[in-house]
Amino acid sequence: MEAAPHDVGRIIDLATFLSKQHRYQESDGLFERASRIEPVSPKVIFARAADYVHTKRNLSEARSLLRQYAALPHTPDDPQQSEVAQLDEKLR
Repeated sequence: MEAAPHDVGRIIDLATFLSKQHRYQESDGLFERASRIEPVSPKVIFARAADYVHTKRNLSEARSLLRQYAALPHTPDDPQQSEVAQLDEKLR
């Protein structure tokens, strides 16, 4: 991440890794950093929602992020609707 400090993909990867290590405060800080770099990035929004769902925390925020993601225009590189549906199902 030091080599490309503004590459949100690298920031998301590190945030996800830290979350899996139960280092949630550091992870959340990195997701915030990615959001400041690209505030309306579907990739950032989806990754943060997915992390919250997988760690079973901030679930109301995860729902809000998924709604925000659904309202954005997407590219083929962004997570597909089927991935969003899977996360949404886990929130029920």
